[in-house]
Amino acid sequence: MTFIPLKNNPEESGRILKNARTVTIFTLFSRILGAARDLVIAHVFGAGWVTDAFVQAFTIPNVLRRLTAEGSMTLAFLPLYTEIRERKDPEAAKKFAAKTLGLVLSATTILTGLGILFSPQLVYLFAAGFASSPEKYDLTVLLTRVMFPYLIFVSLVAWAMGVLNAEGRFAAPAAAPILLNIGIIGAAFGISPLLEEPMIGIGIGVLLGGIAQILIQIPSLRKVGQSFKPQNFLNDENIQRLLKLLGPSLLGVAVYQINIIVLRNLASFMPTGQVTHYYNASRLSELTLGVFAFAITSAGFPELSQHTAAKNWEKIRNTLRFTMSTTLLVIFPASVGLAVVAEPIVSMLYLHG
Repeated sequence: MTFIPLKNNPEESGRILKNARTVTIFTLFSRILGAARDLVIAHVFGAGWVTDAFVQAFTIPNVLRRLTAEGSMTLAFLPLYTEIRERKDPEAAKKFAAKTLGLVLSATTILTGLGILFSPQLVYLFAAGFASSPEKYDLTVLLTRVMFPYLIFVSLVAWAMGVLNAEGRFAAPAAAPILLNIGIIGAAFGISPLLEEPMIGIGIGVLLGGIAQILIQIPSLRKVGQSFKPQNFLNDENIQRLLKLLGPSLLGVAVYQINIIVLRNLASFMPTGQVTHYYNASRLSELTLGVFAFAITSAGFPELSQHTAAKNWEKIRNTLRFTMSTTLLVIFPASVGLAVVAEPIVSMLYLHG
């Protein structure tokens, strides 16, 4: 792949790198807090069957979140929002966003209700191996029901991220995961000790963190003139276009999520603690992807959407080359470095208690 020098497209390249830097800073801080969160859970609960139950229960709404919101919905929404804004007017784009908010809120509320109702079946899908231990299985079902409303909260955050990124604002969406980690850490010390089953406190912390993630988006949404009030989305032409775009997006995102389901299910048959160990290893291995690749693609996607709306194919090619080459330039050495220092990192984080 040919790496494009910044001087060939200085204004856009500089804008992408500036926004990527903002996302990287917040995401890196979130990952550090996420490691602290995992350490707190390990310190309070250990790597036993209770933590295994939490990991599997938390996986379920997160997989659905990536399928319905952060993955397919954002990929379909942002280009369409940008097209409406560029070809019609900003107010039409804001109305479309409000109708999309109505769709997201309705769909995730229904999914949450069904998820709570069918939690035993979902837990079996994700962790069939837990069925041999009724106590572990029942706790996983209970935690799944407690945390399922998080799907609604985080989907609203993903909607806000789509709107704000399209308007060139990246700080608030990138900072949102920080509040989730703070909510969980706070719950571990402030709520869990008060409950008969302390791990339920962590589930409550997830919900509190999800609510905080939404609240932090509202000031930025107001600055760009976007209402947080959902509108009726039925029989809307642009919503129908959005739903048609969801199919290919959903298919692309689903491949990786199905892989997660299969791996988590296989891990559930392994000895106690292996689910937690696999979860911790996965989070570390995804560090470079989650911090650097996410930052660059998040900053580049709105630019691509704008060029697509204008049907400027030359700029589309240049932006694609720049974002992909920059991502590879950062990811390769970062991944090699992470592999080299993997053992001391794991020892420092997890081999002291």
